[in-house]
Amino acid sequence: MPKNIHLEDRTSTLDRTNLRTNNPEYIIMHSTNSYPEFEDLLKKHKYQNRWKGVGYHLFLSDSNRVHSCRPFNLEGEHAWGFNLNSVGFCIYTHNEKINREKIRIGKEVLTYLRKELGEIPLISHSLAQVTYFNKLLKENGFEKQFPEDQRIINKKFFSEVKSEVDSFISGLSTSKYSKLKDSIKSFRNCPGELFNHFI
Repeated sequence: MPKNIHLEDRTSTLDRTNLRTNNPEYIIMHSTNSYPEFEDLLKKHKYQNRWKGVGYHLFLSDSNRVHSCRPFNLEGEHAWGFNLNSVGFCIYTHNEKINREKIRIGKEVLTYLRKELGEIPLISHSLAQVTYFNKLLKENGFEKQFPEDQRIINKKFFSEVKSEVDSFISGLSTSKYSKLKDSIKSFRNCPGELFNHFI
């Protein structure tokens, strides 16, 4: 990590029991406006959600500290269909706004990740959700596909896609397509993914 980035190793909070190997092919950008500091995120993910720890590999907190939450070679819990082939990086945004310092740190973290992992694609969590849903559609024999476009981080565009997805899903049998229906339960636009516009 660059010397001017304050990195805190919090991987000791992770329960590594039965965690699988992660082979990163993507960097997936997330954001939250609900959990400003690592401890808030840990409480939510580990103690309320009952996950192994914080789901992301890296977290940039409100206090501009970068927290290492999981080793890159261990699976994440941040994006359905991508937890074994990606590194999840989450940035805290205050009221969905990102200040200049967070943008600077975020860019430096991404530069570091690409040096460590190679020039792998960077995609938003919203786009990852659509991509995974399209994959499930193909596996279930549907020709229907939804737009895999970085514009998905735009709230209006996302809401249009979400509305179309909800309409499509509502017409499916619950028992036969339970995995498809489950995958859409947490289908949402991460607040603050607009960080993607700065990179």
